[in-house]
Amino acid sequence: AHLAAKNYVAAERLLKEGLAAYPDVAGLHYTLGDVYIATGRYAEGRAARRESARLAELREREEKYQEAILSAPQEAGPRLEYAQWLLERGDHERAQLQFQQVLELAPQNEPARKGLEQATTALAKP
Repeated sequence: AHLAAKNYVAAERLLKEGLAAYPDVAGLHYTLGDVYIATGRYAEGRAARRESARLAELREREEKYQEAILSAPQEAGPRLEYAQWLLERGDHERAQLQFQQVLELAPQNEPARKGLEQATTALAKP
């Protein structure tokens, strides 16, 4: 509504509040980019749009991992790939859970064991 009324100050404030609570929502970044562009801040607008695209790509990739897991729930491979991706992204808590689930499916899986150790070590650090 603020954008439609060209009340860019209020729109920017609300979008930034939304991003403070939900920093990984691509649409918020995209819309903030609209506000920046409408107010002549083109570099900030491009940066917000790039962040939006990056987050949308991450979401799409995560959905593909989850689809692969759902289509083969008793196979350790898709879950292991997802766990390793989460670990690389620094999402140690979710990676730890996925590695644990891989080890339930395949107790001798050495990459899962090593990944679980890495995730657990990272979570233990302050």
